[in-house]
Amino acid sequence: MQARMTGAIALGAMAVAMCVPVQAAGVNRSGPCGGLTDLAPIQDAQVNRLVAQPQAGQCVIRIEADTASALERQQRMLEAIAQIACKGAVTLKPDPQVGLAAEATLPARCALPAGKPLLPTGERFWGRLHNMSFRYPAQAQRDGLQGRTVLRTLVDGTGRVRAAVLATSSGHEVLDEAAVAQTAPWRFEPTRPGLAAPGMSVMPGTVTYNLE
Repeated sequence: MQARMTGAIALGAMAVAMCVPVQAAGVNRSGPCGGLTDLAPIQDAQVNRLVAQPQAGQCVIRIEADTASALERQQRMLEAIAQIACKGAVTLKPDPQVGLAAEATLPARCALPAGKPLLPTGERFWGRLHNMSFRYPAQAQRDGLQGRTVLRTLVDGTGRVRAAVLATSSGHEVLDEAAVAQTAPWRFEPTRPGLAAPGMSVMPGTVTYNLE
């Protein structure tokens, strides 16, 4: 029995990643949420609501998820965005009345530019992917689970993947969680030397679990 991973970093993969129906965020560009007018590029496939809105001078992002794992993935994504864009941490507040829901408040005095999207797609900036380590979950192997997880990854200005959410689930939570964990060491190489990359961008990644 052999575990095999394939990585697909291509426009086709991005097309798959971006086709999941999502609810885009709508906020005032001049407000504290700045360019976070569209959170669809970093919305997890199992999060059914992701909306940013200004409250008391800060940007508050509402998350409503289908699963606890999806809520955690989305929270980690927003934490990474806050670290890169705001140089600080988000404040997370669970909503016990709704269940799998929370509000993430970005740090005060976070200067989010409003002139352009904060989360552009990264194909023009990033090419080859390095450090694609791979581990097939032991329990999944014993149970004969196979599948393909498509990811949305947040890439910082150095090419390092800082967080990941699901674009398409494999159908097995254990494989999806393992796929997200695989991205920790991933680093993209610029498409050409000296190219000025944005501080944050979104790239697709595909992890395929196949038993042969």
